[in-house]
Amino acid sequence: MKLWTFILLSFVFAFTSSAQSRGIQKTPEAPKANTSGRQLALVIGNNAYQEWPSLQTAVKDAEALAKLLVSKYGFYSRDVRLLKNTTRVQLLEGFDWLQSNAGPEDRVLIYYAGHGEYDDQEDGWWVPVDASVQNRYDHIANSVILNKLRSVQAHHKLLMWLYFPGQFMLWILSN
Repeated sequence: MKLWTFILLSFVFAFTSSAQSRGIQKTPEAPKANTSGRQLALVIGNNAYQEWPSLQTAVKDAEALAKLLVSKYGFYSRDVRLLKNTTRVQLLEGFDWLQSNAGPEDRVLIYYAGHGEYDDQEDGWWVPVDASVQNRYDHIANSVILNKLRSVQAHHKLLMWLYFPGQFMLWILSN
């Protein structure tokens, strides 16, 4: 038994010293994430459109995400704003809530599920529930959303949106 222990320890130390001689070292710990700020979320789900076809799952998905952020990811419920079936004004007021509540050390998540349009030659648009099908003046251009998001003072910003049917976009902004 002593012989096997000696052989095993010799084997382990031989490879350890061999690895060190080749310049392999234990890596230092990764830097710790910024935990000084809060986590805020604006979660939007639109199903009940006045002129556009109704959707079935956008509100349910938004509700599930808001619940998951609080139960599994450490968000406080006061820092998660869930908006369902929003008009243009209500949607923009949600961004105003972020602007007044987020600070420079905070992390912000914006999630949108609902109708949207995207034109490769122009822009994309979020479609509020009160938007017209006939024109885009009632819609909210991605450029407006990004300008609103840039004005939010936060260390990290994550914007996710699902346009129905079937487009998903993700933007990450950091200060």
